[in-house]
Amino acid sequence: MAGSNKQIGGQRITDADPLQVSSVQSSKTPPGTTVVNALAPTGSAAQALAAVATRAAVTLFNNGSTIVYLGIDNTLTTSNGFPLLPGAAFTVESSTAIWMITASGTGDVRYWSERY
Repeated sequence: MAGSNKQIGGQRITDADPLQVSSVQSSKTPPGTTVVNALAPTGSAAQALAAVATRAAVTLFNNGSTIVYLGIDNTLTTSNGFPLLPGAAFTVESSTAIWMITASGTGDVRYWSERY
């Protein structure tokens, strides 16, 4: 902005007096956003994604080499879970919690969550 002299919202902006900008962050994801992240399920059933009332859908992709089993609560086992094979993707159009478990080792699941 060398040599410039502007006004924004009635505030004069110059090289000697630049526009002050601040950042505000929230620990909650606002509606209308997309969340992309990785999960590492193990041989113990655990809640991988909490129930979120504003979640429209979540796509899960098994990026690892072990089968990951999906369920909706803590009764999940490898015997009753929905198998997500290595290289497979599955979309859940629900706001419910998602639980995961592996038969052995640690899985590598990536997810893409859409919020209202």
